[in-house]
Amino acid sequence: MKKILQAFKKLFRREKKEKPIYLCDPEKATSCSKGPQCWYFNHGPCRCTRKKQWSKSDKFGRPMIATPMDIWNEEYREWCLEHPEYMLGE
Repeated sequence: MKKILQAFKKLFRREKKEKPIYLCDPEKATSCSKGPQCWYFNHGPCRCTRKKQWSKSDKFGRPMIATPMDIWNEEYREWCLEHPEYMLGE
């Protein structure tokens, strides 16, 4: 009986759903504390948010979910390669 109950627990266990990551709209994220890390203002690494109310909207008004490339931020990497003087703290 105990094994049957354990099997049912595994079947019906609710996995914690991971929150989506959205593309950040800095005009909406006025109270964001990351300031200098923001890509849009200071070429920092941050350009995504977990807060739906701070997300960019598509043409239908839906929040835009970030892709892995947005999270990785290839533009930031390229900018760092083009401006090594900023990365070395000189």
